[in-house]
Amino acid sequence: MPKLWIYGGASNPHDTAVATDAGWDVVGYIDDSPPADTVNGRPVVLPLDFTALDLPVANTVCGSTVARDDVYRTMLDLGMWGTDLIHPSAITHGYQIGGHVCGYIQEFVTIQAGCMVDSNVSIHANTVVGHETKIGEGVFIAHGVMISGRCTIGAGAYIGAGAVLLPGVKIGAFATVGAGAVVTKDVAPAATVKGNPAK
Repeated sequence: MPKLWIYGGASNPHDTAVATDAGWDVVGYIDDSPPADTVNGRPVVLPLDFTALDLPVANTVCGSTVARDDVYRTMLDLGMWGTDLIHPSAITHGYQIGGHVCGYIQEFVTIQAGCMVDSNVSIHANTVVGHETKIGEGVFIAHGVMISGRCTIGAGAYIGAGAVLLPGVKIGAFATVGAGAVVTKDVAPAATVKGNPAK
């Protein structure tokens, strides 16, 4: 079960409930204004104290409130890199995180077992990443994308909304896959493809 620290959520039981339902082990809370030392038996720590723990990666809930954004920026200012913002409704199955710069995973994303996600990757809402897929640094995946198993997406690639990648497809570095495209074969680096089938 993946572990989750929640930014600025010590006083918001909803985030904890959603994260628990999605299979996260909520370890504790990071809060600039903690209501108590513990909430529901979980520790509440200040950003500076959390950074002092020297954890290589912190999986944390993303949110849009000003307070939560302030906590996140404080963490970055304190040198807490390697932090991933993961919506509590996202379902992950033991994927590996690479690099030292934050990634961003939106609501209702599913990442299946054996995937490797490099640094500075954005995966937007309602996307499914199939098993054993490798996603390179700086990749942007728009909402509603279906990535089949054992795909490879090179660094800096852009995958448009609603695109479908069939099993084993390789997307080259800095390639662009248009919205709604169905990719049935490999895409060369820096190439742009669109349509069904994509070409």
